[in-house]
Amino acid sequence: MKSESSNSSCCGGVSCCSVYEHDWVEDFLGESFHPGGPELSGRSIESLQITPGTRVLDIACGRGSSAVKMAELGANVLATDASPKQLELAKSKLVGGESIQFQELRAEAVPEELGPFDGILCECAFSLVQDQEKASQAWFKVLAPGGRLSISDMIVNQPLPPSLAGEIGNLACLGNAQSVEQYTSILSKAGFQNIVYHDEGPALLETLSSMKRKLLVYGISRMAEITNDIGFSLAEMKNALNDAKSSVKSGALSYGRISAHKPE
Repeated sequence: MKSESSNSSCCGGVSCCSVYEHDWVEDFLGESFHPGGPELSGRSIESLQITPGTRVLDIACGRGSSAVKMAELGANVLATDASPKQLELAKSKLVGGESIQFQELRAEAVPEELGPFDGILCECAFSLVQDQEKASQAWFKVLAPGGRLSISDMIVNQPLPPSLAGEIGNLACLGNAQSVEQYTSILSKAGFQNIVYHDEGPALLETLSSMKRKLLVYGISRMAEITNDIGFSLAEMKNALNDAKSSVKSGALSYGRISAHKPE
């Protein structure tokens, strides 16, 4: 669950972006900051069909784990994020030799002259974008004909409990999360074709269970640090996690991957 900037979405101010910059976040959420971790990232990356020399735009790259993986497959990667600190953390993980460039950039503001790209990856960040139509149109423009788009994100099929609204919802990447049908409509309107959805709900359920276990084992001082950073009490966090798990089980909430193509 990573950062993206907008005036009214999760990272509208400094709250969401700054939360994901804290040291404890990687331990709490995992290396990839999203459900499914590296395994799910691998499936998203696989859909881009990377070969040596493939040019890929990684939107909201966070700390760069997927960018590194794509570079290892031979891709030339432009990794972007709205958070300068996240980009610095991503750069610090490089061992040398990776063909990765970094640039501070918002998802809606990808200039056409940066293209063309053969693929675009956006993991758990499209739901943080305020103007998703504008963003998807910008992505379509920078893709080469036949280029591929791979998104993984939160899916909201039905209204969620009040505990998952407001700032907690924003931090959980629910601020502008849509249903599969809504995401499909947005991408189709931008020009994308062959839009396919792959449900990854079990990965979300496992992530929620893992987060709840960590809340139980973290010491008092560690929890005080976390609750101070995010601005919510331990009780609010537990309640939100319980309601999120119930919502996944009922089908109201899920996580999934969406792949699409730009026509030749």
